[in-house]
Amino acid sequence: MRFDSLAYAVFFPVVLTLLWCAPQRLRLLIVLAASYYFYMYWRAPYALLLVLITAIDFCAGIGLARTEKTFARWLILLTSLGANLGILAFFKYYPWAVDTLRDATGKDWLPHLAFVLRDLGESRNFEPGKIALDARPEARHA
Repeated sequence: MRFDSLAYAVFFPVVLTLLWCAPQRLRLLIVLAASYYFYMYWRAPYALLLVLITAIDFCAGIGLARTEKTFARWLILLTSLGANLGILAFFKYYPWAVDTLRDATGKDWLPHLAFVLRDLGESRNFEPGKIALDARPEARHA
């Protein structure tokens, strides 16, 4: 869904109205569902990737909330950020690596997969790691 499309012109006011009318406890679920719909509108199979990233960050947030030990908190945070950045790096650079190998060797290295992955790597909307950072208790009191 593009920001300058008719679909977005309908989507945004509907989501905004739902957020305005919904009780506080449901607003996060509405934002999550709207985000999934927004990205699935573009390509539905990418929802699996969104679910994976959401699950990683949700578990990291729970771990950060339950742990008081500094080392364990750093380990959880670095694991979450590493997973998020690793996923981003894979989808961003795998197509480049395949193209480079093809150019260097003259052989075709999974061209279809590279084409599909290039779309995700070029996406500028990668904020899931922020969820883990915002789940820290010190971030909530700031």
